[in-house]
Amino acid sequence: MVVNFYNNEPRVVELLKLYAYMLFLRVQYYKWQLIGAYKEDIMPQASQTLVNRNISVIDPASGELHRTSIRLEQIEWVALRNICAEESISINEFCCRANRDAHRKEHSRTSRIRSAILSHYLDRERRLDS
Repeated sequence: MVVNFYNNEPRVVELLKLYAYMLFLRVQYYKWQLIGAYKEDIMPQASQTLVNRNISVIDPASGELHRTSIRLEQIEWVALRNICAEESISINEFCCRANRDAHRKEHSRTSRIRSAILSHYLDRERRLDS
């Protein structure tokens, strides 16, 4: 197909924009496949990168299990699922461990969970390097 770019036909320009967007989506799809994303996570909505989900954790003060919500980026939820699948534990168990960990000095529960996710991947990287 030969395209005359000097005419700047709106139709040709729109087709080129559409083609560029399709290439962008394909690259995003392959990026998500590389990190092991689930099908529902492949193309999150651009306006909704933070996702609220309910979890059950043990309250350190009372020792009782209670439900709470945490807000993580979509990529963090994918990483959390992958970690839990590797270790054969539930998301709730991972969050309880991160919440109880005495080494974690973050102020909020969500920050402790984010830090635990990052620590898991950093530790794995160190093990692979040695």
